[in-house]
Amino acid sequence: MSLITSVKCARFRLTHSYLSLLANYLILVLASSFVILSDLPLVAVFPSIYLLMTVTIKSGFFASALLGDVTFLSAQEYQLDRSLIPIKRVVFALSPAALLIVHDDNSRVLLWRDSMSEKQYRDLIVMLKREH
Repeated sequence: MSLITSVKCARFRLTHSYLSLLANYLILVLASSFVILSDLPLVAVFPSIYLLMTVTIKSGFFASALLGDVTFLSAQEYQLDRSLIPIKRVVFALSPAALLIVHDDNSRVLLWRDSMSEKQYRDLIVMLKREH
């Protein structure tokens, strides 16, 4: 007999993720290092680094993170700010750090592992894998 119970809907309050910040700043450092060590003229290096920093601060390099009160009604849809959002598929390859959720319109969001408790994250993965 399985110890995992059947979950019909899962409600979470997602917070900001430190993994997301760390990943974005790691990409910034790597990209900046590449620009600095490249054969670009010095005149092009400073605007390139400024552009990289602006992208990191405004939007980051990854898909936007899922934040706030989220209710997963099933593996096919979730509710965010009183609007139902259909799910096309969930990519579990990144599950040690995040879940990539692809919507019907092919837009993407990331649900970072540290934006909720470990137990809630595991339960959500079980629910989504069971239905996908």
